Amino acid sequence: MRLVIVGNGAAGMQAALEARRLAPAAEITVVSEESEHGFSRPALMYLLAGQLRLADTEPQERSTLAKHRLEMRRARAVGLDPVTKTLLLEGGALPYDRLLVATGAGPIAPPWPGSDLAGVGAFVTMADLAWLEDALGLTRSGIAPRPGPPPYGLRPGPRHRPVQAVAVIGGGPIALEVAETLRALGRRVHLVVRQEWLAPMGLDGRQARWITERARAAGVEVHAGASVERFEGEGALEAVVTSEGRVKVELAVVAIGVAPNTGWLGGALALDGHGAVQVDAGLAASAMDVFAAGDCAAAIGAAHPASWRIARAQGLVAGQRLAGQDARYAPGVWHDGGKFFDLEHTVVGALGTPAVRYELRHEERGAVRSCLRLAFGEAGLLGVSALGRRWDDGVLRRWIAAGRDEAFVLAHLPEAAFDAEFVPPLRAAAWERS
Repeated sequence: MRLVIVGNGAAGMQAALEARRLAPAAEITVVSEESEHGFSRPALMYLLAGQLRLADTEPQERSTLAKHRLEMRRARAVGLDPVTKTLLLEGGALPYDRLLVATGAGPIAPPWPGSDLAGVGAFVTMADLAWLEDALGLTRSGIAPRPGPPPYGLRPGPRHRPVQAVAVIGGGPIALEVAETLRALGRRVHLVVRQEWLAPMGLDGRQARWITERARAAGVEVHAGASVERFEGEGALEAVVTSEGRVKVELAVVAIGVAPNTGWLGGALALDGHGAVQVDAGLAASAMDVFAAGDCAAAIGAAHPASWRIARAQGLVAGQRLAGQDARYAPGVWHDGGKFFDLEHTVVGALGTPAVRYELRHEERGAVRSCLRLAFGEAGLLGVSALGRRWDDGVLRRWIAAGRDEAFVLAHLPEAAFDAEFVPPLRAAAWERS
């Protein structure tokens, strides 16, 4: 049995390990152009900040491939022939009996004039990190240079001066993390977001304004409500022109979202309107013995974007399908979280949907500044959005799955607290109902 997995991210590697466990005699080949060893994509930020080394971002030990007899093929996938069951590679081909597409997502290309100028790029891949490190004059991550031309181009000169002024375009998690890291590295940062406030998922306007205030307090120049019109420069970026005016910068990191990496399939599989591979509950694609998982697969159940947790869970099911088992993926309660400018952020379940009948809100402005929103519907607790304090999303997910009512949630709220040591406990006496 020849099992081929395209992509060695969270979904691909989880699938490979599960398939090996269930099919010890199978030939399993993992195809990856980007890296020899799977790594955590969100951890690229810590490489840029100098807080981690490349090996620290790899969930599996580097001996994993050999230990589990997984063949690594460093190549770019350029097509798929489902009739002959052949994966087409740049410079070759690879036959398969069952195949998993786990190619993740890539940055959405900027739509504005001048986006092809040197100095305009994204921050999603290892190549993006290498580009950004070079522009900033950093050499800390330990990423080996890639053959061929670098992404987005380099600034002129044999050794260009490290850039000092950077524009970050977007208001989501990647944009916020890039802006915070660049500011900590001493760069002048312009954060351009077309909304009136920064907008990570699950936050309402009042919560998002807190992050905007914290970003400005950290020295980030936030251009809220400003639309990008074009990039200007002679060969290399010199300015970003927005609806508010012209901002002189030497570099622009565009973080306006990601899109599934499925263009290479060339119509071999059915895609949804967002370009993701259409799959059934068992992650089977439209072609026989082909499956898809992770950020490149269409959402199942809750209408939320994929994440590392979802990719890993889908990878487990995909590995079982590759091994010939009849497995199904159950989405469960969606959850995510992070930290923006030292503000903890947790979002669990569904907020802002028609099923929400009312919300309870509590704001805290004492020793700790925090905001907690609880969304309820006919089925009880539906979603939670928290900012400023850390919460145990496992407890919150159990309450949502069990449909706990308002009385239960408020009475047991301390059980979901996950604050650090010396943080005073939350005493929520008054709630705003909306």
